[in-house]
Amino acid sequence: MTDYHFQIHTLSGELVREVSLPGTATVRDILSHLPEARSPVDDVPRHLKRKLMYEGRLLVEGDVLQSLDFPKKVVELQMLQQSPQVEILRHGDAALFQGCKGIHLALCGPPRGGKSSIQLRCAEDRFNEGYWIPAIGIDFKKVYLMVDDVPVLILLWDEPSGKERFRLLRQAFFRKKAAVILVIDITSDDPFWQVDHLVRLIEDESIRTKVMLGNKLDLESERRISYEDARHFATERGFHYFETSAKDGTNVAEALGFAVVDVLQQPAGPAPAVAEAAVEPRGPSCTIQ
Repeated sequence: MTDYHFQIHTLSGELVREVSLPGTATVRDILSHLPEARSPVDDVPRHLKRKLMYEGRLLVEGDVLQSLDFPKKVVELQMLQQSPQVEILRHGDAALFQGCKGIHLALCGPPRGGKSSIQLRCAEDRFNEGYWIPAIGIDFKKVYLMVDDVPVLILLWDEPSGKERFRLLRQAFFRKKAAVILVIDITSDDPFWQVDHLVRLIEDESIRTKVMLGNKLDLESERRISYEDARHFATERGFHYFETSAKDGTNVAEALGFAVVDVLQQPAGPAPAVAEAAVEPRGPSCTIQ
């Protein structure tokens, strides 16, 4: 069996990565070895649509390497990449979203971290300046997005917190969710110990798309945890890390867009059932993930 060694370069000639793979692997396997893309401005994760080109010819992700008849074992490839275009529509058109892709996304975190405010910012682009009111039971809001001109409906679920009577409900909350956004408060003295139990619940459900938000960036002068420590904590547990402000909207849409694109780029699998509360006979009919 032939083994190949690939040298992947940008179009400007910069070496991105070298990868060795057997001939039975696919072009998709090469792409999976490329490093995570991050913004050069603020270091937040980015999703890029990446394609590989060999001698001016685009390669198909599903192609088996040995079927491509590379003339030598050391192969130079060029990488093309572009950012998916994600737009939140504040007033979804029911006709436009009829039969669209639907995604269940869970919001969770310690009390007063701002997860309900994140939900409100995503769905309605506003912030409630009033007193904090803990989530009672499970609440969800619809968020309508266009991802590269494709309509996507998000069911954004807010996890109940703070009450022991919701403990069993919380254990079931993460089931059949395609993605989770864990919200912590960067002005809290030690938010990490408060989320360890949530991280374990998320791991038990094998949720593949995981994002952590360090919220309340508008209170930078009151910060109690460093960006580096928070990112390290998140990365060690398989989360992508963003810092956000639900109050002024900083990075909220970007984090949501990242999570949605990550779900859409995951390998296809069985779609979870639609939660009963989300079914509306006269609303959009979506394939739910």
